[in-house]
Amino acid sequence: MEQHAKFIRGPETTALIARLRQLQPGESITESALSLAVGFDVTKYEPNVYRARDIILRDAEGVIDRVEGGWRRLTDSEAVRVAGERYSMKARNASVRGVGALTSVQYDSLLEKDKIEHNVRLSTLGALRLLFKPASRRLIEKAVTNNGQYLPDKETLKLFEKVK
Repeated sequence: MEQHAKFIRGPETTALIARLRQLQPGESITESALSLAVGFDVTKYEPNVYRARDIILRDAEGVIDRVEGGWRRLTDSEAVRVAGERYSMKARNASVRGVGALTSVQYDSLLEKDKIEHNVRLSTLGALRLLFKPASRRLIEKAVTNNGQYLPDKETLKLFEKVK
């Protein structure tokens, strides 16, 4: 059995995680204050700051967002509005770009197995694009309002069975 090297988190990222975890919801920290707190210039370690932010998000300890001149731990309401919108737009834009890339190929020249893969991917990306349209948002919002909580994936997809 092949052994893989274990990932070892660098001391810079570890220090950044420790300091960013201390932020309270709604609290910001400037780059200079963060640099002072961790003992190095964070502007020279920006990928480490983003990694620390991602680890905190992954561990469900809060949403840290970039603000002018520093970083801010979002309140729960801000996270829903700001981060929710940002990730929704990223998914929507990625689906639009993916559809564009797939429709630019010479479909007739593809092998049969590639045509199937093309159609599966195009169908999936098209469905994603549909989910992010304003009319779809209103449909989901109405169902969530009536239900009082978020809908499981399958229930959300059922909403679109009658969409033309």
